[in-house]
Amino acid sequence: MFLDAVTRDYNYAPSAVMVAAPTLWLRELVAIAKAAQSITERIVSKDLISLWKDVEPEVAHQITAEYLVKSSSAIILLGNLAQSHPRFAELRALAGIIADLTGASLGYLPEGAGTVGAWLAGCVPHRGPGGNLVEVGQNWHNMVTGGVKGLLILGAELDHDCANSDAAVKGLRNTDFVVSLSPWNSRAQEDYADAILPVTPYAETSGTYVNLEGRWQGFQGAATPLGEARPGWKVLRVLGNLLDLKGFDYFSSEQVLSEVKELIGIITPNNFMPWRIPQEIKSSQKGLTRFGEVPPYAGDALVRRANVLQATPDGQIGVAARINATTATHLGLADFIMVTVHQGESKADLPLVMDNRVAEGCVSVPSAVLETATLGENFGDVKLIAVTATPDRIII
Repeated sequence: MFLDAVTRDYNYAPSAVMVAAPTLWLRELVAIAKAAQSITERIVSKDLISLWKDVEPEVAHQITAEYLVKSSSAIILLGNLAQSHPRFAELRALAGIIADLTGASLGYLPEGAGTVGAWLAGCVPHRGPGGNLVEVGQNWHNMVTGGVKGLLILGAELDHDCANSDAAVKGLRNTDFVVSLSPWNSRAQEDYADAILPVTPYAETSGTYVNLEGRWQGFQGAATPLGEARPGWKVLRVLGNLLDLKGFDYFSSEQVLSEVKELIGIITPNNFMPWRIPQEIKSSQKGLTRFGEVPPYAGDALVRRANVLQATPDGQIGVAARINATTATHLGLADFIMVTVHQGESKADLPLVMDNRVAEGCVSVPSAVLETATLGENFGDVKLIAVTATPDRIII
């Protein structure tokens, strides 16, 4: 069963598909929760009853709830779009409530290969190794908008790899000193970085990934580093030594791994916790809503530079504003093939594609690509201004 803003080309027949604008996702999950409670007859809090009093589950919500209740191995997975949503905390809470009502497991589809390992190692502002609470640091948005005087960036191209690349790059220009550790160079990086240190891509270093089921998978470097490039962990270690910092005496990535495992200890996954029920399910966004997805071969610096991948059908999809024909007619855009997408103070000229797989009331505008790098966050209010009209319109 799927809840999404667009109908996908599935490799199998789904039992239920709920396609809705991202601003309605909270309401969709509340409808599933209400349907699940009616099946299980579980006692729930007054706050939850108050939240769903005006929500009536439809057939797809009922089917989803029934499968989750009846299955002995059901799992609810929150994907990349959900994790980029401005109300993700509330989406996660509602997903946890549904899991609690149905007995399903709750999990996540991480956005990048290092996501799970980074969380386990404590590379987040509010958690130490193993998820232990620590004194809250600064989040990324605060850091790039004036929260710190200096930044050290490892393996990221901020004009592509941020939910709001425009704000990130503008913030870095106003940061006193920025050091970028990267295998690649680019004009954007030269613009915002005061120093660029060459590090190896992932295939030229040893290390460990933790997959989405929690399995640790180690690997060795498959190639010799080019020139004077060094693995990122070695560069960080030397910088720590030069600054006389404690805890930078490692001689191998295995030593780092061993210490991380010791600090983390044994973790027992558990999604049954006292989730904070949202106060309301209405959205503050008005009008047309953008949702930004990363195209198949735009997810990191390596695949963005892989000409063979870019030449495949998935790599040739094309950057465009995709919108439901009904929504386009409502906006008076049915006869136009080019529009200017306005988001906040930024804008981008894009082809307009009629795509009835996209939910009504929203527009799909990709992120992590050059054409949209100056736009705002992956989710937000946008306006489409007509540019070029045509008498012939193809509708997907």
